[in-house]
Amino acid sequence: QWRALVAGGCTDVSGELFINILGSQELVPPATALKSVGSLRLLATSLTTFSLPALTTVRQGVTFTDNRVLASLAFPALTTVGGFNVTNHGALTSLSLPALTTSSADVTVETNGGLTSVSMPLLTTVTGNLGINSNSSLVTVSLPIVSMVSGFVSFALQPKLTTLSLPMLTTAGNGFRVVNHDTLTTLSVPLLATVIGNFGVDSNPALTNLDTSFPALATVTGSLNVDNDLALTTATFPALTSVGMDLGVGNDPALTTLSAPALTTVGKGIRIIGASALAAVELHAVVTAGGLEISDTFALTRTTFPALTTVTGGISIVRNHALTGIGFPALTTSPGGTMFAFNPVLAVLGIANLTTTGSLTVSSNVAMTTMVMAALTTVTGDLSVMTNALTNLSLAQLTTVTGDMTVSQNLFLRQCLVDAIKQHITTGPTNYTATQNSGTPNVCP
Repeated sequence: QWRALVAGGCTDVSGELFINILGSQELVPPATALKSVGSLRLLATSLTTFSLPALTTVRQGVTFTDNRVLASLAFPALTTVGGFNVTNHGALTSLSLPALTTSSADVTVETNGGLTSVSMPLLTTVTGNLGINSNSSLVTVSLPIVSMVSGFVSFALQPKLTTLSLPMLTTAGNGFRVVNHDTLTTLSVPLLATVIGNFGVDSNPALTNLDTSFPALATVTGSLNVDNDLALTTATFPALTSVGMDLGVGNDPALTTLSAPALTTVGKGIRIIGASALAAVELHAVVTAGGLEISDTFALTRTTFPALTTVTGGISIVRNHALTGIGFPALTTSPGGTMFAFNPVLAVLGIANLTTTGSLTVSSNVAMTTMVMAALTTVTGDLSVMTNALTNLSLAQLTTVTGDMTVSQNLFLRQCLVDAIKQHITTGPTNYTATQNSGTPNVCP
């Protein structure tokens, strides 16, 4: 059949061209006249080379899978495909598509163990996913003018890739991730403005900074996560204004600065966990967040959220070993609850404009001497203030506690201050416990 196709000078195959040759056969002579096919599939062959020098168009896609000894692919004239998939080739060392401009479906290059380079210098648009993943020998990727990917952009598990640059990419239509690259030191996507879906830069242990990697990124409709990048020192997103789900930083032990100065809205929550070197959190424009968690830091001494008015999912500030001050000057509501616990050097807690919170827990802050929430009127859950070093506790406007109220084991706190707070409450609590508040003299004005 192949010889008949070549001998007849065939220029177009309207359906699928499916090649499945075993043994020592090769495709000779080459099909030099073939310019277009409906689809092209090369599956589990013993071919070592494959070339279609005149092919310009594959209407429904190219699929090469499990051709274990295939060492060379050549499509010098191919401009348009309905998808391009190259997977599971051990002998293929390079993939070059010098004329390809457009793919109307996924472009996938995965699990090609010998592949060292991928080059698509004219590719601009992928209407589908772009995935280059699990190519264990990959060293270089050249996609200099890709500007739009309607689906998911994924680069993962390429331990020899040191540099990744997508200089013209503006949009990722279903997520963006760069994960698990052992030697990646440079990441640059300077024009990426919009990610529909999740954004992740995770588990790249040699990556040291994200200062200039994403200068135009403005919108992430899903979550934005920077996790497990062990050498990362700074993460800066200067144009970021909106994150639809979570903003997360976790287990980045060298990270000293997290900055998103234009960010106003985080739909689900801000999560900063285990960033042991973190000294600066610069999220000064955030107005609303679904939640806020800062925990297990060792270098963060002070931070403030000057514009934050509402945290719908609650606040948790826990086990921050150097934290001496945190400010919420505009915060009025935290219906998901508010917790400050195990912050060993935090001496003063004051949230001047907070009026309503879910549960309120302040516990085991061994240096905390002062807690003042002058505007707080309502706690719609439990109120617990325990095992702090408090000498001053003021909740002068508190009238409602719908759950239990426990103020105990604050050994320097006068019981009469606790009793005065309880006397002003007109609704609740369900149960009231106030013991071992042993400050003296137990006399209040």
